Amino acid sequence: MGRLWLVLTLACCRYGFETPRSDGGLAGDAPDASARCLADDFSSGAIDAGRWLINDPANAVHVNMQQLAITLVANAPSPAYFGVASNQRYDLTAGAVAVELTRAPAAVYGPEAYLELLVDDRNLYLITDSSGNLVTIARTNGTDDRFVAAYDPVAERHWRIRHDAMAAMVVFETSADGVTWTARRSSAAKVAVTALQIQLVAGTYMAVASPGEAWFDNLSMTTPACP
Repeated sequence: MGRLWLVLTLACCRYGFETPRSDGGLAGDAPDASARCLADDFSSGAIDAGRWLINDPANAVHVNMQQLAITLVANAPSPAYFGVASNQRYDLTAGAVAVELTRAPAAVYGPEAYLELLVDDRNLYLITDSSGNLVTIARTNGTDDRFVAAYDPVAERHWRIRHDAMAAMVVFETSADGVTWTARRSSAAKVAVTALQIQLVAGTYMAVASPGEAWFDNLSMTTPACP
């Protein structure tokens, strides 16, 4: 019960890094009609500035072996999270975003890696490997609808957040192969899905001597406009 208690009380300390623009607004304040789809297999060998903004003051984010690799900072004195955020917001009505976590951070207290779809830090949907636990959150005005279970980095290496428009629900799913999906949690879609920023982030919420790395690959989006 120790790890589960820690996840429920300490995890999710730094969900989201809303990247400011030079004009003082936030990156992707409104959806771009020309940017209906987002996909990235990181095969170019570099982070595509046409797709992503980078939050990386520790030089922790890079592309390695055609995957997005985030090196978690050892013994960080305070919560330390780094990653990429889409430079546009997307309408995910009746759509889904999926990603593969090919390398999970150390399964000890502190490290996390997550896929997040957000309006802001108080209104979002996310799925995360938090200290060796699978956690899903639908956050509305700062209040969380949360699910926690043990995380299997092989059977659950693919993550998907899907909007069920007919049921007005957001479904959090996992898969071993990215083909056959298992619903882990369904939450009411209280936060509008019409202008969401997509983030891939990893870090630690407490000091960890060997937190490891988080590697992401095969980010994909499907919507009626982006099949």
